[in-house]
Amino acid sequence: MKVLWELKKEGKADATIKNVGKALNVLAKHCDLDDPESVRTFLATLDRKNGYKKQLAYSYDKYAKIHGLTWNKPKYFVASKMLRFHKRQRSTVSLLEHPRNLQ
Repeated sequence: MKVLWELKKEGKADATIKNVGKALNVLAKHCDLDDPESVRTFLATLDRKNGYKKQLAYSYDKYAKIHGLTWNKPKYFVASKMLRFHKRQRSTVSLLEHPRNLQ
């Protein structure tokens, strides 16, 4: 695909190129890639999380730019996940018994 070769020339990582290729294959199965409105309609009606839709939109944006198509890329926001912190286990050695403190 021309898009993947252009991404390679831009110095994108192999993983990025692979993901864009997969996303474009998904889009090609469900809509006409040369019709930006059909892609927007597909993304709008797709029952998936925003992170997945965002990846599809990013991939199609690359396709559209390389093929000279005009489209308004939809914006998808992904809620950040809260990080969990595990409680620290108490050390069996007290601070007073630490080797640095014994000198």
